[in-house]
Amino acid sequence: PTEIHLTASLVRYRTEGGKGRLFHGLCTSYLEQTNRGDFIICYFKSNPSFHLPPYPLKPIICIAAGSGIAPLRGFWQQRHFEKGAFHHTFISKLWGNFSKRPVQHKSTNQYGAIYMYYGCREKTSQPFRNELDTMMQHKVITKIFVAFSRETAKPKEYVQDLLWKDGARVSTQILNEGAYVY
Repeated sequence: PTEIHLTASLVRYRTEGGKGRLFHGLCTSYLEQTNRGDFIICYFKSNPSFHLPPYPLKPIICIAAGSGIAPLRGFWQQRHFEKGAFHHTFISKLWGNFSKRPVQHKSTNQYGAIYMYYGCREKTSQPFRNELDTMMQHKVITKIFVAFSRETAKPKEYVQDLLWKDGARVSTQILNEGAYVY
C-alpha cells in the first residue's frame, strides 16, 4: 500500500539496420537519467475494469511481452497475498472492499491455475524472473512459458508461437473451463 512500482524497457536503437542515427526513447531516456529521490511529475490513471476475475476457481491465462508484464505482476502479487497467512478480515481492513469478488481464505485448492505466456528479447533481459520463480515455488503461478525473439544462434520465437504449441490446452481451458484471458 505504500509503494509504487514502475516497469519500463529502455528504448535505444540505431536506425537503418544498425548503421544510422542512434534513437533514444523519450520517456525511458528521461527516467534513465533520474536518480533516487528525484522529483518526477506524473499522474496515475486507474482502470477499475482491469482486475482479477470474480471467480477465483477459474483458470487464468496471462499473455505479455516485454514490459507489458507489469500489470500482470499485480495479479500474481494479489493472488500471493490472498493465499498468504493473512486472515480475511485483516485484508478487508487494510485494502477495503476494492473488488466485488469475495476474499478467499488460505488454501491452495480454492484458486484456479495461472498460466503465464511471456516474451522478451533475450534470456538475460527477463524482468521479474526471480519473482516469477518464487510465485511458481509458492504455487501461485502454475506454469510459465517464455519465448525469446533475439537469442543468439536460436530461431526467433514469439508468444503466439508458444500459444500455438499449447493450443489444445489453451482452447480447452477457454471453451470448456471458462478461463479468463489477460
